[in-house]
Amino acid sequence: MRRGATACYRRVLVNDNAAHSRPLPCSRWPWVAILLLGALAYYGSYWRHGINFRDEGGTVTLLAKRLLDGEVPFRDVELGYNVGWFFPIVALFKITGVSFVALRIYFFALSTLAAVLGFLTVERAARHAGLKPLAALPLALLAGAMLIVVPGMTFKNYNPLATVANTWCLLGFVLAKETRPACWRALAGGLVLGATWLVRIDLGTFWSVLWIGVCLARLAERKTGLITRFTIAGAGLAIVAASVAVMHAPVLFDAKSRGYYDQFTGAYPSQWRALAQKAGGSKTPLAQPAAPKAGPAAPAAAKKPSFKWSEETLGRTTWHDVAAAKGKARSDSLGLFLLTYFPLLSLIPFIVWAAARWLRAVARGEDTMTPLAALTLLGGALTMFPQFFFWRPDSPHLSEFGPGYWTAVLGTSALLGAGHSWRAPARWLAVFLALHAGVWLWRMFPDRWCGTIAARWNRSTLFVGENGVRIYEQKQTVAWMNDALRLIRAHSQPGDYLLAYPYHPSFNILADRPTYERNVYVDNATARPGWSEAAIQRIEKNKPAIIIVGDWDLNGTDASRFRNWAAPAYAHIREHYELIGAFDERDKFEIYARRR
Repeated sequence: MRRGATACYRRVLVNDNAAHSRPLPCSRWPWVAILLLGALAYYGSYWRHGINFRDEGGTVTLLAKRLLDGEVPFRDVELGYNVGWFFPIVALFKITGVSFVALRIYFFALSTLAAVLGFLTVERAARHAGLKPLAALPLALLAGAMLIVVPGMTFKNYNPLATVANTWCLLGFVLAKETRPACWRALAGGLVLGATWLVRIDLGTFWSVLWIGVCLARLAERKTGLITRFTIAGAGLAIVAASVAVMHAPVLFDAKSRGYYDQFTGAYPSQWRALAQKAGGSKTPLAQPAAPKAGPAAPAAAKKPSFKWSEETLGRTTWHDVAAAKGKARSDSLGLFLLTYFPLLSLIPFIVWAAARWLRAVARGEDTMTPLAALTLLGGALTMFPQFFFWRPDSPHLSEFGPGYWTAVLGTSALLGAGHSWRAPARWLAVFLALHAGVWLWRMFPDRWCGTIAARWNRSTLFVGENGVRIYEQKQTVAWMNDALRLIRAHSQPGDYLLAYPYHPSFNILADRPTYERNVYVDNATARPGWSEAAIQRIEKNKPAIIIVGDWDLNGTDASRFRNWAAPAYAHIREHYELIGAFDERDKFEIYARRR
């Protein structure tokens, strides 16, 4: 068996495209089939389970529905992400109708594609490193399985897919030894990069920097002729730039014809300024809370605020947080604390190792492809790191970082470890990755906010709402959701406005009630001065029939509760609207109907 596997491996090295000559266990496609079947069984077991009022599902469905109904991006509705996030969903809804469940299937399909590309990326790295197929393929399957089990937040699966897809393309370009395959891979990479720009400008920016860095690094390959080096680097950059432009051309035409060209093109420098501000630690000036009106409508907590105003967003879990927690909360906090810093303990040694090998290879005129490929994988993982570590350090955003991370560290392990003795430091690094994977699955797998099968647990009661909301939830959740839907229908008509502050547009979807707000997400860190006063003016102008307030702490602080940072707006709602229902102890939803 070992002799046959070795012979298979040699044939693969001679002709990488001759898949028909490989014995079945040495071919990648049976392993891909196993991965696809696993994803189908896994995601197929919970594609209709769970609705999270804090997640992106209601937001994405509502915004895509508004675009489908003819509203113009940026001008009529603030998307939060770029137009490429929503245009494919609008196309989907033209086929299926507006459907919350169809959207879930779509995003699970994206997670499956990300897992396949993660498999192919690790397999390509391991094959280049010289691992035998029966070692490389199981390692690649492990990477794909990690991506399937914890795919990242449902309805935000574009982010892991963008990370893994760009990694796959850029790795292929790095490992191309001749001009023609390098150009073809640059073409594929440019198209993927263009799609990434259209989905998220910050990710597109990070990946563009990586492409430029890789092309410059390829100039140092002393084992390749000077003309070939400059041809690959120059042609690669030119093809990537042209491909990005091609991807943008139809969107620019649509923006010009529908009147959102200035807003669309202006979003790019706006994002770059925001990235610079975040990198510099500066913060946007926020609305200062005013005391709510006195009277019976004002809540007791708002009359005598016990909080200090803060623009602080969600902070990283600290050891003090772990020590202060109790019971299950302590174990969850401990897991998140460890997983917050574990990536640094692996990425930093890997980067130092790969950089040292690359510099040594450049100095000695040796092959630089292998260490450059490792640096490429690690750089790809880092594109999603700032969002989690610096901006939103919670488990859902950590789960978005995971697919790129596990693809990178497993591929890098193969690239840097294959063919070497794996002396003590390297062996300890491998042991650490095994420990990290164990803690990752222990903490992330039971967390339904991370897109896992935990969304199915204890959810067996069917809830039926509008816009394809046919999902299974817990019995008590379905009970209050039905009560809330009944109250909305009793106090409003189709077409009446429904507001959901600060961030619960799932109510608009399941009740099929529109909103006039351009931006359906607002919190204490994004509100501008005078937000409450402007919101009150919009309420008086548009006279929404229903207003739903969720009083949960969006950023983990009491100041991030709506009744605190938006106290004037909250007091106005309580004065001019009648409280008709209060539901859900966690999110503390209060449903108000306009006084007749």
